[in-house]
Amino acid sequence: MSSHSESELNPGLAPPPDGLDLSREHAEPEVGADALAPASPFDLDRDRVIHSSAFRRLQFKTQAFGAGEGDNIRTRLAHTLEVANLARRIAQQLGLCVELAEVAALGHDLGHPPFGHAGEAALNERTREFGGF
Repeated sequence: MSSHSESELNPGLAPPPDGLDLSREHAEPEVGADALAPASPFDLDRDRVIHSSAFRRLQFKTQAFGAGEGDNIRTRLAHTLEVANLARRIAQQLGLCVELAEVAALGHDLGHPPFGHAGEAALNERTREFGGF
């Protein structure tokens, strides 16, 4: 529990608004495993995706093969973050599960083969006799 008022700790701050009691004690923030527990199974999935090595590798891959360089070129990581943001907003507007939409969007580019869809087609052709890619 804290025994110091905000004005004692930060004397340069403006006085608190009328009626705000800074003298009462406040509980310290919860720490430990329970404080960091995911709110839902989708939050746990999100954590697993963003902390994976496959997700981190997206920063080194361009979204379009042979696109060159420049401000208009996106890495797969930037693209994925943009898709996740859009997915959250759409799910929210439609009243759908925002967490599920986000984790699906964050994982949508994981595991893509080199050279994008062209690479996938080439690998599929080369491995057709073994069931394809």
